[in-house]
Amino acid sequence: MAIDTASIGKQIAWNVEFVGSHDDRFSLPSIDPVDRPGNFAEVEQVAAAARRMIGLNTTDPLFNLSETFSRFGLLSFSLDMGANSADAASILLPSGGVAVVNGGLRVGRRRLALAHEFGHYLFADEYTVDWRIDDKEDGYAWESRIDRFARALLLPVEGLDSFWKSLRLSGDSLRTTAVKTASRFRVDMATLARRVRELKLAGKPSQPK
Repeated sequence: MAIDTASIGKQIAWNVEFVGSHDDRFSLPSIDPVDRPGNFAEVEQVAAAARRMIGLNTTDPLFNLSETFSRFGLLSFSLDMGANSADAASILLPSGGVAVVNGGLRVGRRRLALAHEFGHYLFADEYTVDWRIDDKEDGYAWESRIDRFARALLLPVEGLDSFWKSLRLSGDSLRTTAVKTASRFRVDMATLARRVRELKLAGKPSQPK
């Protein structure tokens, strides 16, 4: 049975606002919205800037997403809504925002979904419900660019390229390289495969010339 993700998101947002209006000790920070990237190249630039804002370098994995994003005003909640419900939803509040992730997803997909909602938050999208995140290919569609942002946030170009090549040059098979890389960056294999393909890493030689 599908659970109405939109209704749950609105209810949580109402509760957060209620607490904020009745407790002077509770408040959410706000950030200035980021201009929407017009293409995938600009998406990569925005994702790199977001990682710098978070305090990450160009290679390290991004851990503790909920805690990290909350520092910038996005509160996240994970609830098991079942396989037939949306992956995630987010709502922009007058100050800060709320993201709800389907806890029925595996951890890699939950992380991707939350990174996706952080993108909506950065670009000040007031309200969104996202189904089957990372399944879209259209480079002109806004959701496809948000998908690319989420992958780039979790799998930075330099970090992924360096780690992937080091494993291949050490003699690891393609499968072993993929498993180790997905584990290091805590992503699911489908997300890794999409990112490896868009960065054209799979065809790189496994041994130096």
